[in-house]
Amino acid sequence: MAVVELQAKSKLGNTTQEFERLYRAWRYAHAQWELAENDPATDGLTNEEADKYCDVEHEALLAFFDYDAKTPAELARKLRVLRDVRGWDYTAAPAIIGQLFKDANTIAFGHDGD
Repeated sequence: MAVVELQAKSKLGNTTQEFERLYRAWRYAHAQWELAENDPATDGLTNEEADKYCDVEHEALLAFFDYDAKTPAELARKLRVLRDVRGWDYTAAPAIIGQLFKDANTIAFGHDGD
């Protein structure tokens, strides 16, 4: 059992509880939307329903990106999510990229680069 616990800790890397909470909240919102879209009991979502799921998922994603990464592992995960969701196409891309720049400078140099 101790081996499993050690593996779980190393897999998470060095991340804070708040970072994990925000990441998981986004993943949950994303999964809820996908489940609703692919529910075999329905013919799909109406535009209004899809918009609601999109809004919730987008809000959770922006909260995740807005969090100040404290460790290289957190910054790496944020970059991976940015790549996976093609975040450079988002309207909020300049703010997201600015936050990533701030995170990188804070982690590397101890200040936000300004």
